Amino acid sequence: MLYLAMALHGVAHDSGTYDEYVHVTAGYSYWSFNDYRLNPENGNLAQRIVALPLVLRGDAFPSRDQPAWHVSDMWSLSDQFFFAPGRDADGMLFSARVPVAIVGALLGALVFFWARALFGAAGAYLSFALYVFSPTMLAHGGLATSDMIGAAFFAAALWALWSALHRVTPLTLGLSTIVMSGLFLAKPSAPLFVPIGLAMIAVQLIGRRPIVVGARGEKIVDSRGARARTAGLVLLAHVIVVFTLIWAAYGFRYSAYAPGSPATDTFLEPWSGILDSPGVATSLALWGRDHHVLPEAYLYGFATVVAYAKERIGFLNGVVTFGGSRAFFPYAALVKTTIPGLILVLGAFATGFITWWRRRRPSTAASTRTIPLYDLTPLLLGIAVYGASALFSSLNIGHRHLLPIIPLVLIAVGIIGPPISGISREAWPWHGANFPRGRRALAAVVIDVLLLWHVGESLAVAPHYLAYFNELAGGPSKGYRHLVDSSLDWGQDLPSLKDWLDRQGLQGANHPPVFLSYFGTALPSYYGIDATALPGFPDRATPRHPPPLTAGIYCFSATMLQSVYFLTPGPWNARYEHDYQSMIYNLSVFDSTAGNPGARQALIKQTGQDFWVKNFQAYEHLRTARLAAYLRRREPDDEVGHSILIYRVNDADLARALGGPPPQ
Repeated sequence: MLYLAMALHGVAHDSGTYDEYVHVTAGYSYWSFNDYRLNPENGNLAQRIVALPLVLRGDAFPSRDQPAWHVSDMWSLSDQFFFAPGRDADGMLFSARVPVAIVGALLGALVFFWARALFGAAGAYLSFALYVFSPTMLAHGGLATSDMIGAAFFAAALWALWSALHRVTPLTLGLSTIVMSGLFLAKPSAPLFVPIGLAMIAVQLIGRRPIVVGARGEKIVDSRGARARTAGLVLLAHVIVVFTLIWAAYGFRYSAYAPGSPATDTFLEPWSGILDSPGVATSLALWGRDHHVLPEAYLYGFATVVAYAKERIGFLNGVVTFGGSRAFFPYAALVKTTIPGLILVLGAFATGFITWWRRRRPSTAASTRTIPLYDLTPLLLGIAVYGASALFSSLNIGHRHLLPIIPLVLIAVGIIGPPISGISREAWPWHGANFPRGRRALAAVVIDVLLLWHVGESLAVAPHYLAYFNELAGGPSKGYRHLVDSSLDWGQDLPSLKDWLDRQGLQGANHPPVFLSYFGTALPSYYGIDATALPGFPDRATPRHPPPLTAGIYCFSATMLQSVYFLTPGPWNARYEHDYQSMIYNLSVFDSTAGNPGARQALIKQTGQDFWVKNFQAYEHLRTARLAAYLRRREPDDEVGHSILIYRVNDADLARALGGPPPQ
């Protein structure tokens, strides 16, 4: 209940993050129209879960008799669904967030019971408290996205399959197959679980643990050959059930489009654009499409995830990267985890090593019970395989992509829980003559102090859990220098920006000029923010003559301040400066015809209308990027939720930023 309250409190005053609106809109269309064209790359089940409250509320979906529906434009449809006149966008979104918080709480329960089964009550409470007060788990537990749902199914699938590989009953086998199906329907990246599952089966067969068949242990399968046959049947049952439930989730229909849809309807990105990148995964998706092995939307979603993960732009410590950085996820884990959490994780690794070392020594193995490494197999395999895939991924857009392994790491931390009763007393590595009662008590105090520090960190950053950075990074206020996008700034702070502007007297009649470069899909106008829009992402500006910039208040989303998604990404450089000066010259040529309509028409006819539209857009992006590069050299005057940086810019600042020497 505490986790639910904290997670929902964290988002109660937030606008939607970048992906939430389209997740909910797509899920609503799945329920209502048996149509799967919208956002298939983010999981059928996850999007159904977040949309279910709105389906039950009966919120009206936008008309499907429009071009946006026929070309699967989920962004336009989500704008209409949430922000049409009379809609309560915040109320709709909060309803969609509640089921995710419930899933997050259930994942916390799994953390507790799994840790208790391994390490006893004290270890379980340690893991559980770390989870409940984890800023990352709280941040994503309140967002209507597929991240928390995918993480929950990933952990549950590991636990359930490992259980089914040791005790085969209708309950364990049924639960494991259903949970596994949920994983494959929650995240198109679920095929990553296949090598993990096969490795778990291999470990079971290499080991000596028998398989118990039957609810009452009617049969003990002990020999390796018999265990291999039993494990093979368990695997076959998973393949059959997962395959069947994937088809069921898509109405047992191959086509992504509902019956009666025009033959000209398409995905937002055509198949040809998704399949143009070579690779094994792309070939599998193409083969599956040609032979209708799985539903079209499922195959398209899988192919999209693979295609987009190959070459994505990212940001790390002032550097904009293309194709990813091996340092991204280790660094993100380092600065987005509380320092006491990091210490406890390191302590868990040390404890695990000591436990293993003591077990292998003949002098202590016979007299001391320890936690067998075998029992940690699903945790270690899940962490190792998923962690390795993240390390070599180019999808460096957010710490959230580590979400599936964070609960596993927290379960493992339970190994250092001070023993209270049961197996954990003798399994604790500090048990024995070398660690008398006084030292064990001191160790327990140290662990408790670290745990209280962890809780304090979480309470201090509330409700801005997404913006948490530890002291190694300088805290949340310095986070924008290290990571942006969904690690910090996901478009969530428009209501807080409106509150700040009101407190400063910057709204209403005759207020000083306010400019906003916003990263996110919420609409500033919905929250009553009166500001001149600078290029953002997405760039919603219609083609226009660039408006003049004046002294005033400049509000930059952290992602835009770091120039990640401008047409000119990354630090300002000589090529950008050359293009900027060229655009200034082109604009001066265009403006010189302001008093002569005939000359302007002749100029447009000579160069073409598109030439000026592209020039105007490029100039706005270059101008804003040059201003951002200048502002990055100084501290912001204020912050909103740590994700929107506020700068008071006077005429001299503006002249230097736009007309002075290149800023970098």
